[in-house]
Amino acid sequence: IIAPRCKSPTSMIDFSPPNKRHLTSEDSIITQYFPPLEHQIVSDERFPGLNALEFFEVYLADDAPYSLKEFQSTMGDIDIDYGKWERRSNNPATRHSFHPAGAKENDNGAMKFPTSSKKERELNFKTLTKSYFGPAYATARKKQRVTKFSTRLVIIESMTELFDIPYCDRFFVVERWIVEADKLDPPSTSSTNQRRSPFYIAKLSVSIEVVMLRSCNWERQIRQKTLSTVNELLGSWTKKATKALNLAMQKKLERRKVGVSDDGTTSLKSYRSVPAYVEKPPSEAKALEMHQQKLRVIEEKISTGDLQWCNIEIRPGSSSTEILPSAESNQPRQEEKKRVLHRFKQRK
Repeated sequence: IIAPRCKSPTSMIDFSPPNKRHLTSEDSIITQYFPPLEHQIVSDERFPGLNALEFFEVYLADDAPYSLKEFQSTMGDIDIDYGKWERRSNNPATRHSFHPAGAKENDNGAMKFPTSSKKERELNFKTLTKSYFGPAYATARKKQRVTKFSTRLVIIESMTELFDIPYCDRFFVVERWIVEADKLDPPSTSSTNQRRSPFYIAKLSVSIEVVMLRSCNWERQIRQKTLSTVNELLGSWTKKATKALNLAMQKKLERRKVGVSDDGTTSLKSYRSVPAYVEKPPSEAKALEMHQQKLRVIEEKISTGDLQWCNIEIRPGSSSTEILPSAESNQPRQEEKKRVLHRFKQRK
């Protein structure tokens, strides 16, 4: 399992003003631009170890390790094509939400939109209809917008349109993912009196609404079918996503030091994976210095006659010199000492 990672420290910038309360999805300025949708599908699904921006990087970014594209393939979708996230221009005459009730920045009485980072992308795929009538697959186009407010709040909204099925021109589906993160500050350690890095818990809430463009005799069936399909998909995705994250966190905990607070909360120094420390072998210069030092010791012993009961051996492929006990009691002779000294000077 590949541990989730984040792109760079710049993707972790907290856009919220300093010394001010963090925005939440219930703030009036948020609900004005992102009005509540009709059905709540997921409520406060927890993702320990992630803040809101990291949640996006892990599951929704272009190079997300647990991408929705892979999940769609397992659910039977085909011809899946994901566009790249591109920065969205700030047009005050355009709604931030796909819902028609969402405010525009140039509307009378509209509050100033908070500082944020906004991007868009388009997805195209064919999805199973699971219907007795019509084609087995329906062509789908999904437009996605992400609005990153801070490490505490990210909103991802999608508008899905279907084609090649009856009454597909009468409706579209708005799906909104709200990711909010709680920050837990672990207490300082008693030994160093230093505080460990904060630990985040991201919470995902998902809501949807079928927006009818024109009246339709099959409106009730369309709403029921859409709600049932989204419930099934999100139920399966949350199970797979949380399981993958838990497995990755377990791998991370095996490699890294972890602090545990009094309430049992586990806090990591950072979310990014770092390679385990590996002791490096001595450098070539260091090895040569050690070898020369041993040669100097041997020369001193030869010059003083201390090697009367020893033989000198250099093993092939070794950077070290060893002094071994002699097998003969009267060796080496003075001539042999000179030859040994001459041989070592040549090697040196």
